[in-house]
Amino acid sequence: MAVNNFVKTGANSKISISAAPITVDQPILTDYTTGPTYSLITKASEWSVPQVVYDSVTFTPVATNTKETSKGQIDLGSIDITVGELLTDAGQTNLDAALASKSKFAFKIEHVADGTTTGTILYFAGLVMEREFARIGASDLRMITYSVTIINDVIKVAAT
Repeated sequence: MAVNNFVKTGANSKISISAAPITVDQPILTDYTTGPTYSLITKASEWSVPQVVYDSVTFTPVATNTKETSKGQIDLGSIDITVGELLTDAGQTNLDAALASKSKFAFKIEHVADGTTTGTILYFAGLVMEREFARIGASDLRMITYSVTIINDVIKVAAT
């Protein structure tokens, strides 16, 4: 079942992306922990909190002739990652490669305190769909927002 309650992100969290696409259709935990090499997105300032949503399906069975509503297709959500542009950031380079390749990449969110991972680690496969540059003044750091569609259930594990 999909996780629909991401731990709130903030100053004590970090997000990473794999260096290469993930090739498994339905990844399991070991596909995220033993295969990919992750690059930290060092200048990530914030990201959205995705929510799992079920589409509603309305139908009328012939036997009862009454309108019924049921859960339909699941939308695993999306996540927007806002970064300060840094050409030497390997994580941003991987985001750009993921956008260009139109392939799914592995993502990892860790919650950290005093440099050590605590609480939970979240893994998911995502497709980078869009890159948008923010309008800024001449003396400001250029901000980029990447939109990532989550395409597999989020796996939540305790940090070791």
